[in-house]
Amino acid sequence: MADLVKSSKAGDEAGPVARVGSVIKGKWTIEGLLGVGGMAAVFAASHRNGQRAALKILHADFAREKVIRERFLKEAYVSNKVNHSATVQVLDDDETEQGEPFLIMELLEGDTVRDAWKKSGRTMPAGRVLQICERVVDCLASCHAINVIHRDLKPANIFITKDEEIKVLDFGVAQMRDATSERTATGTALGTPAYMSPEQAMGLVDQLDGRADLFSVGAMMHALITGHRINNGRTEQEALVMAATKPVPSVARLASQLPIELIKAIDKSLAWDRRNRYQDAREMQRALLALMAAQGAQPLAARPPPRPLEVVAPPAPTIPPAIALAAPPPPVLAAMPAPMAQPAPAAAPAPSFTSASTSGVGTAMTPSSGMSGPSVAPSVSKSVPVQPPAFDPLLGYAPPMAKAPSGAPVAGPIAVEVPENDPRVQTLRDLMKHWDRLLPSVRQFGWAHPATERALRTCFEGFSEALRHQPTVSSWTLRPYSLMTLGHTVWEPTAPFDAIPYNLFACGMRTLRIEPGVSLEEMREFFALCLLDPGRDLPPEDDLAASFWEKALPHVHWECVDAFAEGDASEREAFYGEADELENLASDAARNNTSRIEAKAMALSTDEGAFGKLKERSPFALDEGARGNLAGQLEIAREMWSERYVDALIEGYLDAASNRDAPLVLASLRKSTADLAVVGRIDVAVQLNHALVERLCVRVQAPENQSKLVAALTNAMFGGETLEIVLKRLRDDPSALDSFAMVLGALGPNELQTVLSNVREVTHPELRGVLVGFVEQYAAGREHELAAAIPGSDVDTVSALIQLLARLGTPGAHQALHQLAQSEDINARTEARVHVAPSAEHAQNELAGLLDNASAIVRLAALRTATRYQMRGTWATVARIINGKAFNELGNDERRELLRACLVLVPERGEPMVLDLAKKGGVIVSDNREATRSLAAELLGDLSRSRQVASALLELSQSRWGVSEETRLAAGNAAKRIGQRLVQSHGGASA
Repeated sequence: MADLVKSSKAGDEAGPVARVGSVIKGKWTIEGLLGVGGMAAVFAASHRNGQRAALKILHADFAREKVIRERFLKEAYVSNKVNHSATVQVLDDDETEQGEPFLIMELLEGDTVRDAWKKSGRTMPAGRVLQICERVVDCLASCHAINVIHRDLKPANIFITKDEEIKVLDFGVAQMRDATSERTATGTALGTPAYMSPEQAMGLVDQLDGRADLFSVGAMMHALITGHRINNGRTEQEALVMAATKPVPSVARLASQLPIELIKAIDKSLAWDRRNRYQDAREMQRALLALMAAQGAQPLAARPPPRPLEVVAPPAPTIPPAIALAAPPPPVLAAMPAPMAQPAPAAAPAPSFTSASTSGVGTAMTPSSGMSGPSVAPSVSKSVPVQPPAFDPLLGYAPPMAKAPSGAPVAGPIAVEVPENDPRVQTLRDLMKHWDRLLPSVRQFGWAHPATERALRTCFEGFSEALRHQPTVSSWTLRPYSLMTLGHTVWEPTAPFDAIPYNLFACGMRTLRIEPGVSLEEMREFFALCLLDPGRDLPPEDDLAASFWEKALPHVHWECVDAFAEGDASEREAFYGEADELENLASDAARNNTSRIEAKAMALSTDEGAFGKLKERSPFALDEGARGNLAGQLEIAREMWSERYVDALIEGYLDAASNRDAPLVLASLRKSTADLAVVGRIDVAVQLNHALVERLCVRVQAPENQSKLVAALTNAMFGGETLEIVLKRLRDDPSALDSFAMVLGALGPNELQTVLSNVREVTHPELRGVLVGFVEQYAAGREHELAAAIPGSDVDTVSALIQLLARLGTPGAHQALHQLAQSEDINARTEARVHVAPSAEHAQNELAGLLDNASAIVRLAALRTATRYQMRGTWATVARIINGKAFNELGNDERRELLRACLVLVPERGEPMVLDLAKKGGVIVSDNREATRSLAAELLGDLSRSRQVASALLELSQSRWGVSEETRLAAGNAAKRIGQRLVQSHGGASA
């Protein structure tokens, strides 16, 4: 991750934020957090001498890992070795007081290219992209001159300073060509699949050269100009497979309106065979400079003179005037223009678009011809001509026009623009203000809060009233950061709600509408869906479109396209077939010296080898019969796929471990486990862990290596943030506890604090027992941490942890118990005093004295402790209080605990006393006395095993005089429970 990328997860920043204001090594004052990455956090800091710099501090979790520390510090050595003006200079390195290594770096002010790309709506002007990439390639020339390959070039790793200087960030995974420490498949874990060359994705680490970086530059140009990444898989693993197996189609298939020279340059840099790419950075730089001249874009300011020790690659040659003047320089592109109007050849008829919609279900909008048509379309009527929409660079095609039932285009929110002050636009903008009030309330208070309920009802009433008067008013066209209607933006939310249109757009939604008849609950469900975070709230295989489809809201309609506006396989084949026809037309035009403008408009593939080249049948192609015979043999059962996945994962893990890159490989496995935990599929994650561990034990025979690898694997899957998610899920639903208990026992001591913080909030007894068992594994030597977690916990948790300290019997445990005996938490203090008392008699006497304390809280704590530890010597005091005149005036909780203590401490004397209380009524019914009688009956039902008690309670339940209905009901239920207990204890014999 880039140095200055801001994390989207507030929880990830909680630890680094705490550093702000602190002083590192007595000289660096942390001023603010710039960003959080996977391995480190970056801070703005000032030295005591006034110098300002950026401090990149390795996360504490990694500080103890030697391999990760070495890789972290390697960034400093590699970056300084290049010493180009576009690299970030590392001024020094040091360690914090806690032993975390950190780098002192240049402090940059500005934005990453990724941020600039996002602000521009995910499409940047071609001229601007060329300016940025030319500077990047110039830096790569210096890198490659000393055999340094960056390997992770992407928009997030390119920085634009306020002075318009380009900086290449994050040399943490750069490779020295003469290094021998990385071989085989380890390279697949390094880099970003969306910008990765095929040879890097295939793990051919020892074969990488500078052309892999040039491929990444081409991938950046492709993404920044078109808005589409080349390997846009649903998961990182899928994107990696695409990078390793799928050649990149021509960029013309997404943006055929681009200048032919620019298409040619991007396609060449993305060639599958690296021999067909630019062969070095200077060759690519010459091409980019020529393109900039043709675009009328000036190169960014000349780089400053080389710094000391800088390795300077051979200079970029000047551009011959003939090249610079080959075409008249158009103005710098401000955005992707609409495609040029062109004569429609006979082989390329004007296209038509179809759009279907099913209630509540998004259907793909697919081009029937695959290309944008001419700029003239049939009109709605003689008086109101309707123009088709222009090519939309965000969609990658021209959006469809609304259709009347007859098939003729009609005016609608997608196709027709109206004046800014149109009443329909103004009405919808006013309605969207209800969203701006409702969404923050949901985020802050939740759905159950009265303020949220009021905001939701107000929003519902506003939309219902508007829909009664204008049934089509609630119709939107989606854009990545806004909602539009009739050509005008009606809602452009700020963070964090700008994620709503972005997530909807990203899953393929292009239109959305709410129809008359929508209910309040339906609107609540709609907003709940909009607020979902696909990365956090949905499983990897699902997206928002699938969630909308599953809900099937009857009055919410939407339409979807996929990433390339494609339909089913046959439609895609038709599209590519037509693209091939146009490619042939472009070839003929080139041979016949057709004008340069027409050739540019028609070309879809611009590799020079494509012109005039006819497609031939491959000598390796199979005929249909052979293909059919092989298909059945190649089918693999689902179970076999699972086995192969486990085998492949273990082989990759072992290979990475042998090359000391296991932490990086296991990072993706941790993310997958966290995704499963978020959606509650803990059992699936546990089963995967068991399968991996079983296979690992088969592959590795040495017990010592086996235990280390298993521990690292399990901790990677379930440690850290994943454990937090799992424990939160188990607190809400402990059904997966049994399967997870074995995994928890295999985690390391680093998770002790996470478990301690969660056990404080646990009320489920079985989950508490499992967590306390984990704490017991690692409590020795860390008794002070255990003691610190006890005060303020649930009463039963306090007792469980104090008993754990008592069982440890270590000097640290004794010290912790004495400390807790003075705690302000009365439950912890009372429980701890039992264990530090010089004798049992002394403890009983102290508890008996506390039963007469003026504070009800103290009395309750003493009662619970006496009952838990069977302090029979306190029974006399308990009986005296129960028989006292003020007993019925005590609080309900205290009366319950007194009666429980009476029954538990001395059952043979306690049962008759409590039964007498249950039976004792009065001429005048008293609420307090009847509450005591109900409590007495209920506790007898919980604890007694006496047939006589059951008979007496049954008789009480049938009394009609001087007994409240509540007491009769409690007595009847108690008698029934005692009877059931007697049946069970006598092997099913009747009571």
